[in-house]
Amino acid sequence: MIKKDYLRINEFVSIKSSNDIWYKNLRFLGKGGNGAAFLVLCTSGVNKGCIFTLKILHKVSDANRINKFQQEVKFMQDHPHPSSMHEYDSGVWRNHPFVVTDYMTTTLETLVQAGEIALYDCFLYALQLLSAVKHLHSKGYIHRDIKPSNIFIKDNTATLGDYGLIKKIEDEDNNHDNNIIKGYIAMPFYYRTPELVGYAKGEMMPGFESDIFQLGLVFTYMFTHQNILLEAAEITEPVQLKKISVRRGKYSIRIGNVLKGMLNIDKEKRWDIDRIYTYISKLFEEYAEADLLLNGRQ
Repeated sequence: MIKKDYLRINEFVSIKSSNDIWYKNLRFLGKGGNGAAFLVLCTSGVNKGCIFTLKILHKVSDANRINKFQQEVKFMQDHPHPSSMHEYDSGVWRNHPFVVTDYMTTTLETLVQAGEIALYDCFLYALQLLSAVKHLHSKGYIHRDIKPSNIFIKDNTATLGDYGLIKKIEDEDNNHDNNIIKGYIAMPFYYRTPELVGYAKGEMMPGFESDIFQLGLVFTYMFTHQNILLEAAEITEPVQLKKISVRRGKYSIRIGNVLKGMLNIDKEKRWDIDRIYTYISKLFEEYAEADLLLNGRQ
């Protein structure tokens, strides 16, 4: 291990942000390829007494990872949205940059693995995520790393996070970072898209359609508990899908229709985000009304 990449924050150690706000580490939450997350208590300023997640970069030996982390923080600062991870504060602790964000109790990945998600919640999560992705696209960005472990859940709230691979469509170096995608440790191997595969092979940068395909894989996983992307030995292998099998009563055929629309291999035939939102919104309204008639109000 490279010495300057070593990172350990003991419990109850306090960390000061660049805004002179103090956060006390309560416990370790988890670790990824680039950073670690901690549950912290704000002990000064207007948010004193509130709990947050403090995400800190440990791969500081890699200038590109530092740049990606700073890019992620800046995006959250400049483009807030109710269904996107919110940035409250940031700073540097012992040469390791960090960001303070919402504390969400679980991820969509964990929730799916724990058991079937109620159809009501599936619809709600889907609508919120579509709103977050549409906001992202309206600002000219693509996410490129939409997967269940990057979607955070708290009760009925779904929040899209982890903007480490975010890219501005109009960037001048659009076609110059495909090697980063190919070698990046967080490349969504099980959430690849035809466009990301092409990009990793040196083709042009993906457009918004790539995010829709990834979101389609996520929705399929959420509605069916299956990742229908066929396994591949290499990231650059062509994307192939298993048959979608939705078992959700009288809604199964229509849920399957929207998933197929999102997962069309031909990006020109893939459903756009407004069509998807309208379709799922109508399904949700129908389901909610039927549920109300059956069970009444609480």
